[in-house]
Amino acid sequence: MSILVTIFIYFVNVVNSIFKKHSKILTLFILLLLWILMGANTQNPDIYAYQMGYSYLIPGSFEFGYMFLERIFNFFNFDYSTFRMIISLVGILLIHHTVKLLIKNQSPFYLLYFIYPFLMDVVQIRNFLAMAIFIFAIPFLLSENIKDIIKYILLVLIAASIQVTFVVYIPLFIIPKIKKTVFLKFLIGIGIIFLVLIALNQSGLNLISQLMINTIGSFDDEVLTIAYKQTNLGFILFWAIQSVNFILLYWANKNYIPSKNNKKINKWAVSSINPSLIECNSLQFKYIDLIFWINVYAFLFLPLYVFWSTFSRLMRNIIPLNLLVYIIVGKSLPPRSIKKIGFISICITYNCILFFIEIYMLYGESIINSIFKYNYIFG
Repeated sequence: MSILVTIFIYFVNVVNSIFKKHSKILTLFILLLLWILMGANTQNPDIYAYQMGYSYLIPGSFEFGYMFLERIFNFFNFDYSTFRMIISLVGILLIHHTVKLLIKNQSPFYLLYFIYPFLMDVVQIRNFLAMAIFIFAIPFLLSENIKDIIKYILLVLIAASIQVTFVVYIPLFIIPKIKKTVFLKFLIGIGIIFLVLIALNQSGLNLISQLMINTIGSFDDEVLTIAYKQTNLGFILFWAIQSVNFILLYWANKNYIPSKNNKKINKWAVSSINPSLIECNSLQFKYIDLIFWINVYAFLFLPLYVFWSTFSRLMRNIIPLNLLVYIIVGKSLPPRSIKKIGFISICITYNCILFFIEIYMLYGESIINSIFKYNYIFG
């Protein structure tokens, strides 16, 4: 049942996207589909651990922010299924807030997001909720208002209280300063090269391990385990993915063509953003540039992939932000031009490749089967 419903809704949205029509009803349908597939899922590789953690509230089983949510829902006698449905809805709405801010026709975003990384988000729902908060916080970086910067930091701290790895995104608030300073750009470049060299050297890895233990190991026992793990050569794949992400964002950044027809642009914006950004071309351009620099910053994560492949989520959390850039830039290019067709085709193909590598190749059909077969609403 769930497969048939998914195929139908997906196909209708694809057709609608091809004809470039914005339909609030179709967008609502695909949002409902994502919510039901995620919230009403009853079996996946991680769900047992989440159910046990929710039922027994084992101290230290998860970060304190996530456990705080568990305790609140337990206090009101909600079962895990209800808890999952509600946090799934909250996460989807937070993401939609940012999507709606930047593009008028949201269907193409959700079509790409469904391919990747949505299925992983269904499994890793705690990371999904933290990612949703992070994506919701991103527009505040488009403002130079100190209050908005503080809001961004506070939101990311909340995300980190749900999934601790999100602390790595806190320094993103300095990106506007980096972009304006050639010297800082130079330092970032040197830093990335230095980290790559360290990651390829055993003594360098030992140094990073010790730093991880000394800084956050005392707060999270899992870090002690991670610090002593190392992948074989699997990290090369994640390094390659990061490089492709950067290339695509660089290409998008260079080829974006601002629209001259403001009537066709979504001018909705949150009130806290600087009024100078409400003009949507400015907002979109600032967003594209910001995401490009976030992908530059993501090169700093390369050494972590040598330790444990699970750190690839640091890169995966940025993918939805990249998808928005692809859609904005693709729409801005001249209709039926080779550049437009080529850019869109490459972005779609690349997203499908990510699905194949990070979901099908690593997990086989286990995730796909569990998501589409075990759902208490679809049956």
